[in-house]
Amino acid sequence: MSDTGIACLLLGVDTGWLAADPLLRGKMVENCVGLELLKQIECSRQRLRLYHFRTDTGAEVDFLIEAVDGTLVGIEFKASVTVTPKHFKGLRTLRSLVGNRVRRGIVLYWGEQTVPFGEGLGAQPVSALWASPD
Repeated sequence: MSDTGIACLLLGVDTGWLAADPLLRGKMVENCVGLELLKQIECSRQRLRLYHFRTDTGAEVDFLIEAVDGTLVGIEFKASVTVTPKHFKGLRTLRSLVGNRVRRGIVLYWGEQTVPFGEGLGAQPVSALWASPD
């Protein structure tokens, strides 16, 4: 569904249901993040492509942005108020497979802090998607 509000309406999902069902809430927000990334890519001056990454063993990254030069930014969404090293597993797998093509790995989460997690890896609040650049 390209509109999470309409998806919720068609499914009969209200705010109470979303509050009580963290799995559904996470899926809806992840979909919203993907749609926002598509909008921002379309407005970008750079030619970018958006993908989903998944290996045959099940490692995955929710969103993979590729630039014309082949560099990549991996983005994961986690419906959590805290971030731990395990949230970067898919991003680390991606890096192990494609090496230095991965310029940055980001975990978006419900928290409020930007937190570094090693070279080229970090967590940012999901609200950073809508923040104006400095």
